[in-house]
Amino acid sequence: MSVGPSAFGEKPYSQEEINTSLEEFYGTILPLIDKKLTRTQFLCGDEYTVADLQFYNEIKTIITLYKRGMTSREFPNLFDWYNQMSKIEEV
Repeated sequence: MSVGPSAFGEKPYSQEEINTSLEEFYGTILPLIDKKLTRTQFLCGDEYTVADLQFYNEIKTIITLYKRGMTSREFPNLFDWYNQMSKIEEV
């Protein structure tokens, strides 16, 4: 979703397609990640991995592009993880 089709010479997404993707992202994907983070500090255990880097960058891109954040009330575990990832120097 963060790399639009126009980057590949295709027609841009319609607003309806963007809204549908954002609904899925905030309504399905982020809740699943939040739930996963109830059992581990990072996505794959107690140390961050490339999976954390990938998801962090995707989430940050979507938050930046669409100016829609997330709150600790909505996603408490994901919110803590996101803030922890943002403090890692290599990220």
